[in-house]
Amino acid sequence: MTTRKFSTFEYTLDAFEGKGGQDGYFQQDAFETPHGHAFVIAGAAQAGLASTAVERIRYYFENEPDDRPDDICRNALIYTGGFLYQQGQNDPERTPEGVSCICVLFDGENIYYSSAGDVCMSVLSGRRIHSLLAADSEISGRDFLGEAAVMEPESSHRPSTPGQNDILLIAAGAVCEHLSPKQLRKTLLDSMPLQTKLSRIIGLARDEGAGLPSAACMLCFYGAGQGNAVYWMGDNQIKEDSSKRVKRKEMGTKNTFGPVKVSAALRYAIMALVVVFVAYMFYDLFIYNPKPPVSVPVSQMADTRADTLIEEPDDPYDPDMPPPLPDDIAYTVRGGDTWNRIFLQYRVCSWFIINHPPNTGRFGRDGGLIAGQRLQIPVRYSGDPDLNPYYYTEFTLDKVGSSCENAGREFLEEFSERYSSN
Repeated sequence: MTTRKFSTFEYTLDAFEGKGGQDGYFQQDAFETPHGHAFVIAGAAQAGLASTAVERIRYYFENEPDDRPDDICRNALIYTGGFLYQQGQNDPERTPEGVSCICVLFDGENIYYSSAGDVCMSVLSGRRIHSLLAADSEISGRDFLGEAAVMEPESSHRPSTPGQNDILLIAAGAVCEHLSPKQLRKTLLDSMPLQTKLSRIIGLARDEGAGLPSAACMLCFYGAGQGNAVYWMGDNQIKEDSSKRVKRKEMGTKNTFGPVKVSAALRYAIMALVVVFVAYMFYDLFIYNPKPPVSVPVSQMADTRADTLIEEPDDPYDPDMPPPLPDDIAYTVRGGDTWNRIFLQYRVCSWFIINHPPNTGRFGRDGGLIAGQRLQIPVRYSGDPDLNPYYYTEFTLDKVGSSCENAGREFLEEFSERYSSN
């Protein structure tokens, strides 16, 4: 997982590779350009094509700085599609099939994007989820990269402007296909850190999609647009700031109410109330003093301060020490339990549980589970951010292996060396 924070926004990227890559390969990247920050996610059925697509898009941004911000994402995808097509013509074994890609540019104020194939993009603005791109290319009519020498990606015709604390999610794979807007909204509204939200979304997609791979990038905006959020999908305005009254010809909307007529007497009465209120606030803030100053001898002031001085205890927290490891969780094995079921519940590999000292002698042959046995689950080795908030990134599947094949004595020794002071 990659996370970076700036003065006006932060972003994080994450991916789940799936089981051996048979369901697709995904690659994501974020980089700075002369126009701002670019974010790219690509997915393909063949190994290497997704990474090639990301590399070519980054190459285009680095070598074509004269493109306009509203054109460069589109042009980068057209160039990359042509590159993949020509590569397939020269080497039939590398013929691109089903290469999906989304490219997003944030120039500090506006968002521009272009896409090809099965990708998705949603935004949480206020407390509502708005879908800017759906993943079904058959419905949307989006071309895939490399299927033709020249293709036309789906692009934003107008820049979108994010609002204060808006969260933008771009993704491909299981996140697009298996998560509902309700699940996304619940997770994005949670007060957890941005990287934890994305980790939770990737985990939900993995569980809902039966282990299908996915990749996603999440951005949270702090100062862009000063709260005036406007999002576009093609020519359609998806969301506008409620403080602005915008006439939207593209959406076919019109005001069904005429202007409100206010009588002159009512207008003068309102103005009088405003004047009285402003005068009162000025008097209350700058003139009236409910507690006038009292002259106190210097010696008396010193005695009073001495009497009220409270010695504060030393701060027991030492910022140089690593955060604490979580305590074990007791678990009683039930009939029909499997190691996979326990892993899905605690995200702890079976090797860590079997070799945890309090569990010695509590298993059958070859480490088999015995119904009724009470085990201590060492969630200090969990990849779940809720159970292991400080160290979960050390035990995610990309570290321990998609089948926990890396979990072992050497893995624990390396972890202990990194946090030997804890």
